[in-house]
Amino acid sequence: MEEKIHKPYSKYRVENNGSNFNLNFNTLKPYLAIFAIYVLILFIIILIFDKILMPNLVFDKKIVSVPNLVGMNLNDAIKKLQSIGLEYKIGGQLFSEKFPENTILSQTPQESLSVKQGRTIYLSVSKGNQKVEVPYLVGMTTRTAKIELMKQGLQFGNVAYDYSDLMGKDTIIYQNLQVGSMVPYGTEIDMVVSQGSNNNYTIPNLIGLKIDEAEKILNENGFVMGTITYSDNGTYTIGTIFEQLPYPGSVSPPGSHIDVKVSK
Repeated sequence: MEEKIHKPYSKYRVENNGSNFNLNFNTLKPYLAIFAIYVLILFIIILIFDKILMPNLVFDKKIVSVPNLVGMNLNDAIKKLQSIGLEYKIGGQLFSEKFPENTILSQTPQESLSVKQGRTIYLSVSKGNQKVEVPYLVGMTTRTAKIELMKQGLQFGNVAYDYSDLMGKDTIIYQNLQVGSMVPYGTEIDMVVSQGSNNNYTIPNLIGLKIDEAEKILNENGFVMGTITYSDNGTYTIGTIFEQLPYPGSVSPPGSHIDVKVSK
């Protein structure tokens, strides 16, 4: 009979009581915590991928044709885009003589182009016809009034003629639109133009003329040269008229004297 040999005692020795593994829960706690964190992070990654990345990566959006929106009212155009799953953004607003306010002027992308739902369509919208201020025209000659209207973007409208004792011939005595009012660009302004007076004549413009030329014109129009005064003037050449009374365009009875100032 063999004698059983006893091994030396060791503090690292584990008694085998019939089980090969003695589970220690406190020892596993750190590993379980790390595993739980790993599972949580994995869940968050999967959630982000599914909810955010996948909708942008998966090509399953419906293809639609861009409608023609030019000439449509903005609200109607928005409803049209939304009905087929397209977005919109106002790209700019411009004045337009052709299209009323809040009408689509242009679009990007153009009509009939195939795009995916969710695509943004950029719209240019009309601000309507540009408004300008009506100038004061009464007292101007028709030529001057036309130039003034052109500068303002307005037009010379219908003209009626009437006699006037206050305004000289071919001078505006009435305009149909109120001064200072705002009207659309290109609006026509109707007016009444003086034919002069039945009793008075229109005084001609003598500015810039020599004395002999002025006297001839005055005689032809029924007037007489009045007092001639010579004075220094840095604008007009020597011997030319630079001022007259009464003023050009006003009316006066035949035979009236017209006083002038001449540059010396």
